[in-house]
Amino acid sequence: DDHLPARRVDQAVAARVSARAESAEAGLWLDAGAQTRSPLELLADSVGELPKGAGGSPLALALRGAILLWREQPEGARLISRALKARPRAGWALALRARLEDDPNAALGWLERAASVEKAGWIERERAWALEKIGRMREALEALDRAEALSGPGPGLSEQRGRCLQHMKKYARAAACLRQAIVKMPDRFDLRLLRATALWQLGQTASAREELSHAADERQRFDAAKIELIFG
Repeated sequence: DDHLPARRVDQAVAARVSARAESAEAGLWLDAGAQTRSPLELLADSVGELPKGAGGSPLALALRGAILLWREQPEGARLISRALKARPRAGWALALRARLEDDPNAALGWLERAASVEKAGWIERERAWALEKIGRMREALEALDRAEALSGPGPGLSEQRGRCLQHMKKYARAAACLRQAIVKMPDRFDLRLLRATALWQLGQTASAREELSHAADERQRFDAAKIELIFG
């Protein structure tokens, strides 16, 4: 089917998280994909194409909305708003509300509220993204430290640390963090380009060129896969 029933999302959520609390459920879904891929790709893979209609639990509704926003489909904002009406004070709901904001300062306000309600690694990582966008790199790194303390290490954290350190011109540490992320996500040519920049700033031109070569190869594979997906 092009559009699976809304219950498929509910079933996928229930199968994955069983008896865990809703706030932890949201963290599992939004956090798990970030360990290897984009935060919502795991859920998208699990449920296939999303239904156009609403329905289901507030959590499933919000997650469908988050996926639609990730896919740049405006209907996602409406679904998240509906879920928030049912769970206006839940930590996961406040954190997802931040995704409706174009202004990172406004998003940070929602994430601060979410963090006051729920101590979760994925919320701290969302805070780090917002802080990075407004140039508060030291605070972003502190949020990432809290995220790791709450949910453990992962390539998503290494990527964010590398980006923040790159902005701070701490190129040696940035290159090391980005290397950790690349080991787990070798097809991320954007990370390879970022690491190549750090290596170049350090004067390691041979290593920078090697990373650029890998980035070009991965980009070529990405473009080929995209063409195959579109045209078959």
